[in-house]
Amino acid sequence: MPGIVLTRMTAMVHADHYDMSAEEWATVVYLMLFRFCEYGSEREQLIEALKPLYFARSLSFDYKTWRYSIRYAEEEIRQQMRTFHWLRPWLYGLFCQRTRSRAARG
Repeated sequence: MPGIVLTRMTAMVHADHYDMSAEEWATVVYLMLFRFCEYGSEREQLIEALKPLYFARSLSFDYKTWRYSIRYAEEEIRQQMRTFHWLRPWLYGLFCQRTRSRAARG
């Protein structure tokens, strides 16, 4: 996990206050997806690790939207979708880097 995201996740747990942005959530999901494909033997552990992060993101979304209209919440979901779309090249880059690394090793 990128250092800044790991640092923020650790701080959230220690403070017992969850504020995970859409960017952090997308980064975590994409990195977990990459690792899931890369390390077949660790799949169960990755799924278990993702569960509390999912709840942290869910709480963050609830904290941000609970006072507002459904329309506002839907716009937040759309923004999260755009964030996932925007970060897709980063995920693609991870897979390309892995492929190049394997090709270089022979």
